[in-house]
Amino acid sequence: MNRYRLYDINCDDFEKIVILLCQKILGDGTVSFSKGPDGGRDGAFQGKANSFPSISNPWDGKVVIQAKHTENPVAKCADPEFKGTILKEVEKIKKLVEAGEADYYILFTNRKLSGSQEIQLKNTILKTGIKDANIIGIESINLYLNQFSDIVKICSLNSTKQHFNFKADDLKDIIIKFYEHRGNIIPDKTTAFNYNRPKIQKKNEINNLSEGYYNYIEQDSVPYFKDIDDFLKNPRNKEVLDYYYNISDELNSKLAILRQAYDCFDDIFIFIYDHIVGIHNELKDKKRLINVFMHYMYFHCDLGLGHNLC
Repeated sequence: MNRYRLYDINCDDFEKIVILLCQKILGDGTVSFSKGPDGGRDGAFQGKANSFPSISNPWDGKVVIQAKHTENPVAKCADPEFKGTILKEVEKIKKLVEAGEADYYILFTNRKLSGSQEIQLKNTILKTGIKDANIIGIESINLYLNQFSDIVKICSLNSTKQHFNFKADDLKDIIIKFYEHRGNIIPDKTTAFNYNRPKIQKKNEINNLSEGYYNYIEQDSVPYFKDIDDFLKNPRNKEVLDYYYNISDELNSKLAILRQAYDCFDDIFIFIYDHIVGIHNELKDKKRLINVFMHYMYFHCDLGLGHNLC
């Protein structure tokens, strides 16, 4: 499944995607509102929906459509600021319900949405007296975009993907071998303190890697680094080490393409991750290690600018 980079588009383009999706799942009668105080609405639909939330039991009435976009590639619906946003929207929805202008509410966001969080947010919105509500996160948006390829074409969402040719066969082999070598991998949090790099902040500045994403690397990936070191330096794994250097060389040679599309390295990491997951289904149950190995390359100055800083 293709995963689209919706973090590097602006709010207007995201709203355009949302309206186009709603024209598919709700109906051609979906309308978009112009910029300005939206009163809790970016779009609306009135009538019987085509297929939402299901073909057998579609909504029938006045639907309020809202789009909430973020440029943060690791943003989640569980983030406090998003919960605050929902609480503000609740007041607007109440007014629409009282005015007889809303029967249903659907919100699209390019944040990650867990099942439990979806239930919590939906229950909060239902307290407004609205008949039903639904939150559509980045995962579901990607499913829709894979289904409606014409929207992908209209919005030029494949422009970067078309120019990035990285098969990642060697990385796939490394991850599988490392996974087999380690068995049930348990990260050692204590090793994080052994990987302090005095010049890493300078490297982050050169590559425009955000503080938030670097904290994510330290917390989630650095604890694996000692095991990767031991694995790659083992003489029996010389062939694997050669794979590693081939991968870092290839990725660095293609970073110029990604830098034209993305200003910050956070987005580059996420784009490469999604690209690899999309072409190597064998890594489905090991996909966490894709980020770990890319972060390892970056941390050891085998990926990104600043080779002289390690």
